[in-house]
Amino acid sequence: MLIKKRKIEVKTEIIVLTHNNIKVTKQFIELIYKNTKDFGLVIADNFSTDGTREYLKSLSYKNFSLSFHNKNEGIVRGRNLAYSTSLQISSNKYSEYVVFLDNDQFVKKDWLDSYLLLADKGYDVIGKEAWQMKKDFYPFRRIQSLNENFNYVGCGGMMIKNEVIKYMGLFDERFSPFYFEDPDFCFRSDFGGFRIGWNSANVIDHQKHNLTLSGERRKGFMKSWKKFKEKWKDYKMPIFNMRI
Repeated sequence: MLIKKRKIEVKTEIIVLTHNNIKVTKQFIELIYKNTKDFGLVIADNFSTDGTREYLKSLSYKNFSLSFHNKNEGIVRGRNLAYSTSLQISSNKYSEYVVFLDNDQFVKKDWLDSYLLLADKGYDVIGKEAWQMKKDFYPFRRIQSLNENFNYVGCGGMMIKNEVIKYMGLFDERFSPFYFEDPDFCFRSDFGGFRIGWNSANVIDHQKHNLTLSGERRKGFMKSWKKFKEKWKDYKMPIFNMRI
């Protein structure tokens, strides 16, 4: 359900999912507007129950749009639905770039410029967090240096040229509700002839959160990993680097 629709066109659309955690969302929005220029912000709420929806409805920025999901759609489908919202509010005109941010990724000054600089150098999909995988496609470490190879970049903090999405679609919902949609998107982009880049600049602080896989999170991870291995078992794993 689309609640707020903006009228201005922008070069870069920033898309964010929310689900409760209103304090973090408020800080995220404050920093976005403090440290970003020439952008549109689309927030899709995944059925928050802690006052987040009421807070979001109170916002009146001219470049802001809001939609509410009728249930928690998870991350993969939630982002796809949010992107559909971005098309509804753009008068059938695509923005040049789309950036997916997590609401606990706090942006710093000139963060977006650092992405656009890499886009100008010919990168089509640019991520803030780049990961290495084992031969069995298991992600095991984030890279820290431009001298390191990587196999994919994560969706949180990912900029995509809209031409990539128009060519091959967005995230594969077989991986719903979460995990492995990001390496899948990078692999598909690479096979489509697009360039994958890592933004190594210190321009986004990802707030500390529990990365331990336990309970339902681990079950979801293992389920998506199995699907990913089945989908890509007959293909050579792409390897990327930023060395020029």
